[in-house]
Order: sequence, then structure tokens, then C-alpha cells
Amino acid sequence: MSGLKNQLTKRTTRWIIGAIAVVVAAVAIVGYGVWANQSVVERQFIHEAEFPIYAPRSAPKGFTVEKGQTQLNGEVLSYVLINQATNKQITVTVQPKPGNFDMSQMTKGGSVESVTVQLGILYNLSAGGSTRFLLNTGDTLIFMTSPESVDTETVTNLANSLTRFD
Repeated sequence: MSGLKNQLTKRTTRWIIGAIAVVVAAVAIVGYGVWANQSVVERQFIHEAEFPIYAPRSAPKGFTVEKGQTQLNGEVLSYVLINQATNKQITVTVQPKPGNFDMSQMTKGGSVESVTVQLGILYNLSAGGSTRFLLNTGDTLIFMTSPESVDTETVTNLANSLTRFD
């Protein structure tokens, strides 16, 4: 009888260990799914927007997100990032790219400094001590602006931290 009892105990132990492993794996998968879909922009705005939203998954290194500043007005979403070292604010505005968009009209035919980043072309439209950059992703225009001067490397790093959320 003790041999049968040992076999049942071993089977029960294996079953319990297997069940625990399945639960741990399920929790890990759900946790990864939640983590992978996080953004500095609240999920409600991503769901309400009828166009692709681009935002960092978490605040880029050296930045914080200005809480309560995210807004969705029709086809324009905006959020504010603050550089912790300089205390400069960068407002990021995301909108669908209009079908008739022509960059040469924005620059009035002149040349503009640009750099290719992961999502598209980043144009430096800054002038007069303020910062104005435009990222053309192909389907969306993302403006990164500040009333103060922000260096190109910082804005480029910010542009490279963006991820598309649908």
C-alpha cells in the first residue's frame, strides 16, 4: 500500500509543479503583453485616436512626462516631455499626414537640415532661438517644439525613442 501511496504522491507533486509552471508562464506572457503596449501616452488617447500614435514606451533617458498635459483634439494629439538636466519642455504633436503634404511648400523651396531616423526623415525647422523639428513617418507628421533652443542630438534621440501604437 505504501508503494501505491508513494506513486500517487509523486504524481500529485508533478501535477502541482506542472500547474504552477503553466500559471507562471501565463502571468509572464500577460505581463510582457502589458509591458510591450505601454506608452507615455495614456491608453485612452491611443484607443480614441483614429490615426497612428507615436510615443516612447517610457520617458526617454533624462526626460520626464508632464502629467496631465496629454491632449487629443480631433486629429491632433500632444504631450509634453521635460528634460531633467535643462528643465526645457519639448511638446510633441502627432497628427495624420495630409494627402497633399509637400515639404518644399513648408520650406518655401529652401533647403533644410534633415537626418534620417528609424521612423523617417527628421527636419530641423528651428529659427530664432526656438526649437522646431518635424518628423515625417510617411503616415504621420510629428512636430517636436520648444520655445527654447534644444540641440539636434537630443531631438534625434527623442525621435529614435518613438514607437508606433495603433
